[in-house]
Amino acid sequence: MGMINRIKMVIFSLVLSLLVSTANAGLIVGVDIEELAGDFYLYNYTITNPNLTPFGFSYFDVYFDYALFDDIEIDGSPSADWDGLAFDPDASFLLDGLADWLYLPGSFSLDAVPLADFAVLAHYVGSASFDPLSSQSVEFYSDGFNFLGGEQTTLTSFTQLVNVPEPHSLALFMIALVGFYTNKRMR
Repeated sequence: MGMINRIKMVIFSLVLSLLVSTANAGLIVGVDIEELAGDFYLYNYTITNPNLTPFGFSYFDVYFDYALFDDIEIDGSPSADWDGLAFDPDASFLLDGLADWLYLPGSFSLDAVPLADFAVLAHYVGSASFDPLSSQSVEFYSDGFNFLGGEQTTLTSFTQLVNVPEPHSLALFMIALVGFYTNKRMR
């Protein structure tokens, strides 16, 4: 009886270690974030495979927190082979939004060449100021819709919107300065 329990324990350990090892896809998902007007942000994702072996997947999802975002739109894909679809978050059901890209020909094999230009436009509605360092969950799936692993995004760059004075305001200011200067000289 002890031997059977030992075999069960070994099998359980093997299955558990297999499940744990597949939970991480081993990929790097970088994101460039650009602040646009009106609390809108443009997310541009790049997927990199640092491993020596190719990683095959058919589609992946990037999640947007329901308490922080609404109005999510796909803004770009690397090619026509990638079909993007966005689902807005639903705070009433506590459901995160997601951006999903499906590789139409079937399974994509990612090797050493990064896969870039997956773009999403999202409206930030969080109560605190926007935090570009907060990561997002990314999940990878096979063409049989089997979960292959997940990752967290890594911020690669953040471009912040800078307010520049309008040319009209600047011109009025310069005219006022010239007026003060000439008025002072005439006295």
